[in-house]
Amino acid sequence: MSLRALALALCVSACGAAPEAKPAPPPTLAAAPRPKPAPAPQINPEEEALTRAIQLMLQRVAAARKLPAKRAVAARVLDREAVIERIIEKSERDLPKGVLEAQGELLRALELVPRDYDFVAGIYELIEKNVAGLYDPDGAVMILLDDLSLPLVEQTLAHELVHALQDQHFDLDALIKYSAGDTDRVTAAHALAEGDATSAMLDITMGSAFRIDVNQMRMLLVASVAMSESGAETPRVLQGALVAPYVDGFAFVQAIRARDDWGGVDRAWKRLPKSTEQLLHIDKYEADEPAVHVPDPPFPDEGFRKDDADVLGEQGLRLTLEQWTIRDRAAAAAAGWGGDRYLVARKPTPDGTESAVAWHIRFDSAKEAAEAATEIRRALPKDCVERATLGPIAWQRRGDGIAITAGPYLRNRASELTSRSTCKAARAWTTRVLDTR
Repeated sequence: MSLRALALALCVSACGAAPEAKPAPPPTLAAAPRPKPAPAPQINPEEEALTRAIQLMLQRVAAARKLPAKRAVAARVLDREAVIERIIEKSERDLPKGVLEAQGELLRALELVPRDYDFVAGIYELIEKNVAGLYDPDGAVMILLDDLSLPLVEQTLAHELVHALQDQHFDLDALIKYSAGDTDRVTAAHALAEGDATSAMLDITMGSAFRIDVNQMRMLLVASVAMSESGAETPRVLQGALVAPYVDGFAFVQAIRARDDWGGVDRAWKRLPKSTEQLLHIDKYEADEPAVHVPDPPFPDEGFRKDDADVLGEQGLRLTLEQWTIRDRAAAAAAGWGGDRYLVARKPTPDGTESAVAWHIRFDSAKEAAEAATEIRRALPKDCVERATLGPIAWQRRGDGIAITAGPYLRNRASELTSRSTCKAARAWTTRVLDTR
């Protein structure tokens, strides 16, 4: 799914800001009557040479992307451990406490990741094993990994320096900043950033981005992630979420470029897609089709509080359905998306913490809701199943709406999971979710 937490973490890895520099300590006087002059600062020859190479590549990127560079971009070379520490620090500063954990609870309850999967650690490991570089807009610095091969250096520079131009012209960091309840829009903006950078990179490295189509792009990226060091251990839904911004953004940008080249892409930055539905359907973007407002689902019972609530969007629905059916069917079923809202709720108890998840999806018509229900039924053939650890999972379609609920279930102090509900209660909760309009 757009996987809000993962998408935001990926925004950091692609173009995130660096931690603020700490002020230097005040100088101290030497004991001798005449202190020695301070040594000249050490210049890293590797980074100095890389900075010169970056300026040359920046000129190429600016010419290919048809956006003039407004300022120079310096260079840093870091190892993977240092880069992931930078990304984690940025994420912890920018995301409210508990957002990543709540996202993991959503996926766990819907059985999109294994019950014992450490979602937060898994996200950062996935990024660490796949990131090649990042652009830091705060310091106007291009950061490269110290273990890249020369061909990958060129591709990474071409891609990330487009992010530098985006930031110089469109204030990229502000456009992808976390905003509670507004993540589907942020996800669409992130995809535009990645699609723009990918298209320009291919113009530079292949002569033209139009020499590769979207399906080829998706297959290459999926294979690259799957064969990475952590790929085999990463749930498919997270692999899909890592690839989606690049593939969907590339398709969007290519559709615009086919009509109006880079001028049209510049205008898209000034009128961003408002949802991943608009991102995935250029005609809906041009018509500025709004999403259907769906309120927060109700709690399963008293004592619960909202841990997280947001929109997964059409992209999120498609990525979920891809776990339950083939990709083409998932995309066709998700195309009827009109709006949605999920809820992750928790309740403290003397034995631990109870968790519950609800997801309410509205479609453009009852017919399109029925088409999506056909795909959901492949994974959930019964309207409710009682699970010993994660509680009941229930779903229901009524008219143009589908509701899925999971739990409540208890995580005790030993992190053991135990159901705290029944299908009778789950069906009643699912009906109340559909009643909320």
